[in-house]
Amino acid sequence: MLGVDGQLSGPASSGGDWAIPNGPSETPSTIGSASGVIAQGQTIDVPVVMPAGQATWTFVFRAPDDPSASLTFALLRPGDVPVGTGDADVTFESGAGLGGLDETHYVIANPVAGTWTMRVTGTTVPLTGWPYDVQA
Repeated sequence: MLGVDGQLSGPASSGGDWAIPNGPSETPSTIGSASGVIAQGQTIDVPVVMPAGQATWTFVFRAPDDPSASLTFALLRPGDVPVGTGDADVTFESGAGLGGLDETHYVIANPVAGTWTMRVTGTTVPLTGWPYDVQA
């Protein structure tokens, strides 16, 4: 299950910054990503370096859909300012995705350049941990 203003917990392998296209212009941009297994009470912060001049940017959080496990996801603007699901520049979606995954998407209009943070916390996690994936 996903939390709206969530966080991620547990051991994770974190990808670094990557240059890939994002959006209709197909202009390469610096991103952050991570996936792995988190533990109860752990928090993982994934930095995303946002280049200047982006029209929109999508941040995606994924985890298996299971009522016995719960992760909380949060997105922070540069300066650690939380992104609210009702903020004027935010389109927020959360629900079932493909392959039995819960997905949370934040689409930000005209995101400010700087380091954004994707945060995941293991709210209710089995002893064996729980898988997650974040991408921007």
